[in-house]
Amino acid sequence: MKTTEIFELNNELNNIFVHPDILNKYSKGKEWSDIAFSNLKTIDYRVVACRDDEEDVAYFGDKSDRIINFMTEPRFGMNGEMTAFIFEETPEKDLTWKELMTLVDNLVGRSGDKSHDYFEGFEVFSVGCVNHVVVHVGS
Repeated sequence: MKTTEIFELNNELNNIFVHPDILNKYSKGKEWSDIAFSNLKTIDYRVVACRDDEEDVAYFGDKSDRIINFMTEPRFGMNGEMTAFIFEETPEKDLTWKELMTLVDNLVGRSGDKSHDYFEGFEVFSVGCVNHVVVHVGS
């Protein structure tokens, strides 16, 4: 993918901005039609909040697919119980880079999170022969 092609992709996306340097950490030397992550089982985007009431899900956007409550260590002024609202997709086939970035844009859009729109990367977890990808988006 050329730098200009990645900037052109941003014209097609509604919810995130993708900087070429960030995407190239994962896709250097690849084409849009290449498979991004083989054996991809799930991809998810997480909105973390200091809320533990499921009614607050509507505040973000669509109803989340899953909710995880967890305790956090003191950092950035957040301490105590946190909630992760997870927006998740299970692709039926391996996704090309173009399909993956479009899906990432859709997941962020579903979340309703308007304060985080800068694509920061992927976290890949391999379990056996399948991959699970978590998307990171910042502000």
